Amino acid sequence: MIIVGVDCGVKSLAISRVEFNFQFLINNKSELFRLRDSWRSILGKLKDFIKRFKGLQKASVSALDYLEYAKNVQSMLKEYQTILKEYQTLLAEKETIMREQIRLFSQSKLVTILDMDLYDLCPGKTVKKATLDNLLKSLKTKLIKYDSKQIDRVCIEYQMSKTDKPRIISHAIFYHFIGRPNCEVGTISACLKNNLQYGKINIDSFANEKGKRSGKQVSKYSANKKHATEMFKKYIEDSGNKRAIKHIPKQNLKDIADSFWTIVAFLRFKSKRPFPS
Repeated sequence: MIIVGVDCGVKSLAISRVEFNFQFLINNKSELFRLRDSWRSILGKLKDFIKRFKGLQKASVSALDYLEYAKNVQSMLKEYQTILKEYQTLLAEKETIMREQIRLFSQSKLVTILDMDLYDLCPGKTVKKATLDNLLKSLKTKLIKYDSKQIDRVCIEYQMSKTDKPRIISHAIFYHFIGRPNCEVGTISACLKNNLQYGKINIDSFANEKGKRSGKQVSKYSANKKHATEMFKKYIEDSGNKRAIKHIPKQNLKDIADSFWTIVAFLRFKSKRPFPS
């Protein structure tokens, strides 16, 4: 399945095209989903235990059935200890499992980067001075190059109404691809992308950071951008894909990162097929 991810900047329109190998996912499902399935199993057992324990507490205890009640409590405490041991074992193995999942994600044929492109839709002008007709003309010339390429799905990062020009650009991209045969088009909320984690890198790593110069806590927008960028840099390093971004200026790495993680967010949270946590 070939998927395109789009980050709708005016001065930095970022488009990534990757191939996702669902067959590889199916073949390695047990390892890729091991952490998620183990957590679900433990949480399911714990939820069931709490429900039954509450039911036991509500039961009336008379002098005649006290001994039976005590036996039930003792039995449930042993069950709880077993669940707790499973949890502790999983915690001990968590990093090993995550390393293996990252290896499979980054160093295998699960995801193959095909194209990573960055476009300035109004070269020589500021976003404020760029007219809408010129922006759309420029956008059209950029999108034409994708008409001959295989694309099964287009994921466009959702733009809020206050970002006027990027929002119009996102609609124009949607319109361009919507008529393609066998190609699905949809928007992806940035919130989904912000929920992604790569190894130990997650949004919490940057939410409480302070600016080097100001000493003030960075904005949510800046934290989200840094989160996506650092995850992407680590992925590129792990996967040995530095050649895919050699033409991307350092200051625009955050834009390409957003377009890439928009694809992963779709696969993780919106795809009808399963994708590892």
